[in-house]
Amino acid sequence: MGNCLACFKEPNSTALDNSPNCRKEEMPEAQLYPAPSHVPASSAPTETILSNGNHLTALPEPANNRFYPRKPHSKSAPAMGLTDSKPSDAKLNALFDQYKDNAEDTILAEGIEQLCRDLQISPDDFRILVLAWKLNAEQMCRFTRSEFVTGLKAMRADSVKGIQGRLPELVAEVGQDVEQFKDLYRFTFRFGLDSAAGQRILPTDMAVVLWRLVFTMREPPILARWLSFLESHQSVRGIPRDTWNMFLNFAEAVGDDLSCYDDNEAWPSLFDDFVEPSKHYLLSPTHKMETSRAIVVKKFGSYDVLSVEHFALPPLEGNVEVKVEYGGVNFADLYTRQGLMHNKKLPFVLGMECVGTIVKIGAENTQLKVGQHVICYDYHCGMYRDVVRVTPDKCYPLPDHVTWEEGAAIFVNYLTAYFSIIELGNLRQNETVLILSCGGGVGWAGTQLAKTVPGVTVVGTTAPFKHPEVKANGVDITLTLDENFQKEITKECPQGFDLILSNYAGPLYGFLKTLLKPLGRIVLIGANNLIQNEQKLSIFTLLKGWLTTKNVDLEELITRNRVAAGLHLGTLIEKDPGRVRDALGVIFKMMEEKKLKVKIDSVHPMEKIVDATKLLAERKNVGKDCRLGVQLCVSLNRAPCGATVASTGTVRFLRACHLCFFWNHLPSWTHLARLDIRHTMADIDDTHFETGDSGASATYPMQCSALRKNGFVMLKSRPCKIVEMSTSKTGKHGHAKVHLVGIDIFTGKKYEDICPSTHNMDVPHVKREDYQLTDISDDGYLSLMSDNGDLREDLKVPEGDVGAQLRAEYDAGKDILCTVLKSCGEEVVIAVKTNTALDK
Repeated sequence: MGNCLACFKEPNSTALDNSPNCRKEEMPEAQLYPAPSHVPASSAPTETILSNGNHLTALPEPANNRFYPRKPHSKSAPAMGLTDSKPSDAKLNALFDQYKDNAEDTILAEGIEQLCRDLQISPDDFRILVLAWKLNAEQMCRFTRSEFVTGLKAMRADSVKGIQGRLPELVAEVGQDVEQFKDLYRFTFRFGLDSAAGQRILPTDMAVVLWRLVFTMREPPILARWLSFLESHQSVRGIPRDTWNMFLNFAEAVGDDLSCYDDNEAWPSLFDDFVEPSKHYLLSPTHKMETSRAIVVKKFGSYDVLSVEHFALPPLEGNVEVKVEYGGVNFADLYTRQGLMHNKKLPFVLGMECVGTIVKIGAENTQLKVGQHVICYDYHCGMYRDVVRVTPDKCYPLPDHVTWEEGAAIFVNYLTAYFSIIELGNLRQNETVLILSCGGGVGWAGTQLAKTVPGVTVVGTTAPFKHPEVKANGVDITLTLDENFQKEITKECPQGFDLILSNYAGPLYGFLKTLLKPLGRIVLIGANNLIQNEQKLSIFTLLKGWLTTKNVDLEELITRNRVAAGLHLGTLIEKDPGRVRDALGVIFKMMEEKKLKVKIDSVHPMEKIVDATKLLAERKNVGKDCRLGVQLCVSLNRAPCGATVASTGTVRFLRACHLCFFWNHLPSWTHLARLDIRHTMADIDDTHFETGDSGASATYPMQCSALRKNGFVMLKSRPCKIVEMSTSKTGKHGHAKVHLVGIDIFTGKKYEDICPSTHNMDVPHVKREDYQLTDISDDGYLSLMSDNGDLREDLKVPEGDVGAQLRAEYDAGKDILCTVLKSCGEEVVIAVKTNTALDK
C-alpha cells in the first residue's frame, strides 16, 4: 500500500491540478458535496399517541445539509423533553428496562425495533446510526445497559420524548461539524464489524450498505460509481479499516470526475484499480447517441418508479445487437427496482433476461450469426428494452423447438434448479428431496428435474390453494410453511431427507439441517423470508435475520456427515460460463424429450410492466384462479399472446458477508448461512487472525486491579465468580494487594487468592445458552434443542436441586428451557425455567 496517509488528513494541495473540479477556492465550502436528491428537507413534526398513551412528536426527516457546511455560532434553547440538568439514573435504567431482553440484560433486536417504533423512526434510518454513535454501541442490534445509560446521560435525555427532541439537534451538528462527521464515519466501520467473532475487516457487502447509510446527508459524487465498482469485482472480499478511513479523503481529493486523482499519492491499491478504468471511460471519445425503448428506473421505490421511454444504447463495436421479443420477469427485478439487489447508478434499464433475434454484429471472433435466435442474460440488468446490445458471451443460442415464451422463462429458473438439484444436490435414485416454495419458479423447475431421477420422492411446501397444481407437477407430499410445519414434516417424513432445496434463512435454516439424513445435502439459494411483496429489506431486518442464523459448524458437518452448500447463478456464470452453457444444453435436450414442461402465467406488453410485476409480487392474494406461473413474460416487440404459464420468483438475494451468504444481491450483508471461516491471506492481505471458540484459549489476561465483583476469574486453576474483593493499602516495599474470594461456577466450591494489583490474572471465557428440553434418556442424558433447531445429547441431568427441579417439571409435562454454562472445556445445566414463549 506504500506510505499510508493519516486517517482523514486534509488533502494535499499538491495533489490537485488546475482543473475546475479541483479548485476549491472557487466554490463555497458548503457546496463541495451537495446532498443527494433522495434526502428530504425538514418537515414539520407531527404528534401521535403511542400504545401506552404517551404523546410523541414525530421527528422531522434529516435536513438537506450540504457537505461540510459551516457550524453556526449561535446557541439554541434546549428542545422540549430535554433538560440542562443531569438526567436521572433511575429514569434511564427504567427506560432501559422497558426495552431490554427478558433473558439478557441487553437491548437486542426486538427491543431496538420497539424503541424505533416509539421514536417513530425506521430502524435503518440515518438517525438511528447517529443514536448508536452517541451511545458508543459496540455492535449492531445490541445496546448494553452501560452504553444506553452513559450515552443518554451525555445526550441529556432520559425519556423517549427526550431522545426525540435531541436527535434532530445531533443530526444537525453532524451536518455542520466536520470533525463530528469524521468521528461518526470512523465509528460506522467499527459498528459494522462482528466483534463477537473478532472480525477486523468489514465484508464488502456490509461496507457498501454502511457507506450508503453514513453518506445519507452528504453523498460524494463518486459514491455510486465506487459502490458499483465494488459490487462488480467479486475478488474484493473485504474492506480494511485504513481503506474505509481513507475513502473520505479520497472522495474529496479526486474531484467529481476523478480528474484530480494523483497516482503519486499513497492511496490504497484498490483506489488505483477503481480510478484507471473509470478515467479511461470518462476520457474516451463520445459516440453517436443511439436509443431504444426501454423500461427505465429513475429512482428506487415502488411500482410507480417504472417508466417506458427511449434510453441510450451502448456502441455496437464489440457487441451484438438483438431485437427483443420477450423478457422474463423475476423477483430479483422487483428488489433491484427497490434498490436492494444492485448498487446501480440511476437511471438504468431493468431486467436480467430476454429472448430475441440477432440483427447486427459488431464483435469480432464470434460464431453468432445475424438472424439467429438467442437468450440474453445479464445479472447486472439492462434487458427490458426492444433492442439490446450485449457482448457475445451474454448470448445463448435458442433451439428451434423452444418457443419465444419458453425461452424467456427458462434461463434463471431452470438453471438455478439444475445446479441446485443435479449438480450441488447430486440427487440419486430412490432419494427423498424437500423443496421449499415448490410453487415458485425454481421450485416448479426443481420438481420436474427431481422427477427425472427414478424413484425420487418430492416433498414440497407452498400455499394451500396451490397444492393441487404442484401435485400435478410431480410433488408427492405437500405441506404448508406455517406454525405447524415442524410437527407436520416430522410426522410425514420421520426418516428425514437426502436433499433439501431452501430459499429461507434465519432459524428455519437451522431446523432444516436437523432433518438431513447421514450424507444429506442442503442447498441454500436465497432468503425470501426477509422480504415480502413491497416490504423493503432494511439493514436492520437483514442483520436480525443474520443474527438468528447460527454459524455453520464445521465440526458438526463432519461428525454428522452433512453437506451445506449455496448457489448464486450470476457469479457462477462469471466464474465458469462454459459449465453454465453445458447445463443449458442439457435442459434444452430434456425439453425436446418432453421431460420438462415450462408453464407461462401470462404475457404483457411493455407498457403493462407494472401489471406484470404486481401479478408476480402479489400472486398469493390473487385467489384460487391464479395460475402458478413459473415465469411472467413481458412482450417487448409483440402483441400479447395467450400462453399458459409459469411464474417464477427466483430470489437469490444477498451474497453473504463472509462467504456466500447474501448471495450478491444483498447486501450480502448476508451470513445467512454463515460459514465460520476466516479469509485466507490470498483473499485479504490485511486479515488479522483471531482465536475463536474452536481451538481458542480458554482464558485471557486482565490486570488484577481491573477485576470486579460478580465478574469471573481463575482461582486455583478453576473458573470462579468473584463474590468478595478487597484491596489493601500500598506498602512502602511493594504494590497494593487484592484479596479475591470466588465460587467455582460448576462445583460451588469456595476459593481464595491474594495478588498484587498490578499483576495479571487469568479470566475465563464464560458462555451461557438456553436450550429447549425435548427428552431425558434412561441413562440420564438430556436431549436439548437450540433456538435454531440443532440437537445435542451430550449433557447429563445435573446433580442437586437443579436436577431435581428439572426432573419434576419434565415429569409434570412442562415445556422446559435449560440454561447451559460453558467455560474451560466444561459444560453443565445450571438453571431451568418454564418456556413461556410457547404459551403465547
